[in-house]
Amino acid sequence: IDALYLSTTPTRAIFDEDGNYTALDPITDGISPNYEADIQLKQDHNLETNILGNLYVEFRPWENMVFKSTFSPEINDFKRNRFNPGALPNNLIINDGGDARIDNALRVSYINENTLTYNKAIGENDNLTVLAGFTLQKTEFESSFSQSFGLSNDVTGFNNISFGADPTRNNLGSDYDSFQLASWLGRINYSLNDKYLFTVVGRVDGSSRFAPGNKYAFFPSGAFAWRLGEEDFIKNLGVFSNLKLRASYGLSGSQAIPSFRTLALLDAANTSINGTENPGVILGRPENPDLKWETTEQLDIGLEMGFFNSRLSVEVDYYQKNTKDLLLNAQLPRQTGFVSKLQNIGKVENRGMELLINSINVSNDDFQWSTSLTLSGNRNKVTDLGGVEFINLVTPAQQGG
Repeated sequence: IDALYLSTTPTRAIFDEDGNYTALDPITDGISPNYEADIQLKQDHNLETNILGNLYVEFRPWENMVFKSTFSPEINDFKRNRFNPGALPNNLIINDGGDARIDNALRVSYINENTLTYNKAIGENDNLTVLAGFTLQKTEFESSFSQSFGLSNDVTGFNNISFGADPTRNNLGSDYDSFQLASWLGRINYSLNDKYLFTVVGRVDGSSRFAPGNKYAFFPSGAFAWRLGEEDFIKNLGVFSNLKLRASYGLSGSQAIPSFRTLALLDAANTSINGTENPGVILGRPENPDLKWETTEQLDIGLEMGFFNSRLSVEVDYYQKNTKDLLLNAQLPRQTGFVSKLQNIGKVENRGMELLINSINVSNDDFQWSTSLTLSGNRNKVTDLGGVEFINLVTPAQQGG
């Protein structure tokens, strides 16, 4: 609901004595919207088309090996046509004519994932799984609009938007965005005696948002889990129904910046020469080829405990996360002619502990009752400001690894 409608005098008449829509507020005697006239006379047509797909192929080229490829496209097409006729009460009073606007936007994206998995049982209790994969993600977006004022008639509506007679207010514009992310992944899982679990992961991510030389980054990680509850010396205690120690360490990346921020930006600017306005361009943003991935190093250690046939379970986790090369805007000296510049600056440290307790109090065919308690303590600290006095950490986050 338009806020202007809410401020309209409740006793205002919709029609005058001659049956025409009213345009004046009876109390302020000023021009105010007539909501009934807007509903009946304005045109606002929206058409949005969404197409989603998911295709995949899977086959076994050799024994114990599976190849799978998926392709998931998404198309979003948006059109909106608006027309405010000159017959609106407000336009009749100021003799402004009608106005129209046409908006078009198209977003096309897809994700293609390809994996080759080898799984082999070794002996009675060992298992090996090796995975190699490649993922490609791409998004393209383009939009345009045209707006026209001073339309001389209401017959054609928004279909002849070029009829606008007010060139000082007529407007048009367009926008384009493109983004591509490519990832290569390798992972090895090994289970020894079904007690000791090892995982090693290596991935390379490449983002089109960075300049050549900084597009790609390597993010390795590893994890280990020990099922202590399967050891005889733990079983003999008769205390735990489940006991598992786990730890992981790895690197991940973020490329949470808009597209094309590494390129110089030219802004339109007019200058007056001998009293005549002449179009031109100025440097609106300097080139920024040194931007690179924001990197996070994270360590996790956890302990899982189960009691009374796992009717009571406890999980304790400790984590430490260090992030460097933060993608943030830093102020520039005034003599540069620019206010700020996106840079890799600063470091942040996050650490904390979490405790999760679950209990199954009653469980039968007629009644289920369980409780859950979560306690956490977290500490965030900026360890390096990157040579600036203040960093605004309220930024979007997009995980890249």
